[in-house]
Amino acid sequence: MFNYKKLIVKKGSLFLWVLLILGICSCNTQTPKKSEKELTIEIEQTLQSYVKAIKTLDADAVLEFWTEDCRVIEGNIDIEGKNKLRALLIPAYKTLTIFELDVTTKKLYISEHLAIHITEHSEILDENGKRTRGEKLLVWRKEHGKWKICMDYSIQ
Repeated sequence: MFNYKKLIVKKGSLFLWVLLILGICSCNTQTPKKSEKELTIEIEQTLQSYVKAIKTLDADAVLEFWTEDCRVIEGNIDIEGKNKLRALLIPAYKTLTIFELDVTTKKLYISEHLAIHITEHSEILDENGKRTRGEKLLVWRKEHGKWKICMDYSIQ
């Protein structure tokens, strides 16, 4: 006599094994992509941390936000590389006083690992309270999970 119970159990086990194998094969091993909103929040938080570092006038703290191959173009200054940027910042920060510094986002174009960020800044750097304003184009690149500036171009 044919045992239907054994057949059902075997077929049921086979079905479960097939489901398990299909489930494992179809798993996405990549980290899920973040939404544009999540990435925007990351950049905005990084920008605010960067501004706080600038206000401390600590060159090493500021440089933590820059890539090794960074580039800064401001007026007639064109600096390539983090070491050259360090050489500019250390003496500048010894004589600089920041009375006020505000940086806000004007436009932000962002992907998973790269962002184009147009910012407006306003600062008071002297005792007379003279306010200067301008815009910057920042290019952010994600390195080892952290957003870092790879290019800073002063628009005004």
